[in-house]
Amino acid sequence: MDGTSSGQAPVDRLLFLQGRAQSGQWGRRPLLLSSQAGYMCWWSVTGPPHCHGWFYAPQNAGECVLALSSDQDDRLLLTGDTAGFLQVWDISQFCLDNTHTVVRDLQLQTREPLRKGTKR
Repeated sequence: MDGTSSGQAPVDRLLFLQGRAQSGQWGRRPLLLSSQAGYMCWWSVTGPPHCHGWFYAPQNAGECVLALSSDQDDRLLLTGDTAGFLQVWDISQFCLDNTHTVVRDLQLQTREPLRKGTKR
């Protein structure tokens, strides 16, 4: 993924990093985060379209991230992938020095849905 061609994987989710937008320290740095085939891509919303960085977020290859959320100051990012993994990332310095670290991993327990007329 080079972040420059328009024939990329479809965007699964978008997250506008509002806390960063309100902070003066970010200037033209990325404020929009997209999830594309499992990659978290960081975009500027000013100037020419430009991907500033990316990383693969799911626990396993071939999964997608369908849940994105951040804390109020955009220091932590929560991702949820199609295998049921939730991860909390420290993104406080991402795209300033391109570091990101997993703070916490969780796996959701899934159950088969109840069928009409059955009991658990």
